[in-house]
Amino acid sequence: MINSGQIPISKACYHLDISRQAHYKWQQKDKNIDISLKFLIYDIALEFPKYGYRRITAELYRRGKVINHKKVLRIMHEENLLCKPKKKLRITTTDSNHDYTIYPNLAKNIVLT
Repeated sequence: MINSGQIPISKACYHLDISRQAHYKWQQKDKNIDISLKFLIYDIALEFPKYGYRRITAELYRRGKVINHKKVLRIMHEENLLCKPKKKLRITTTDSNHDYTIYPNLAKNIVLT
């Protein structure tokens, strides 16, 4: 009835207790595009398992699909395709357990002026 114009959208949304924005978002959502896009993202994720959403967005662009990176991130999050970020290695620079001679700190008590 809303699409045919019998009921104004604002009144219908008010009585259904939803916002007009939610109605328009629901109306514009095309599930066929999302499904085909999901399969394409799956294919890229299987081909390149270490790719994150930025690289997958770039690969989609290379394959002719122009899509926002936020939508790719949302789809990957919903489908649990996100990679775990690499942990940064902390390099230990001091090794106190060695057999070399340990020299005293001669500048310990010197005050610089």
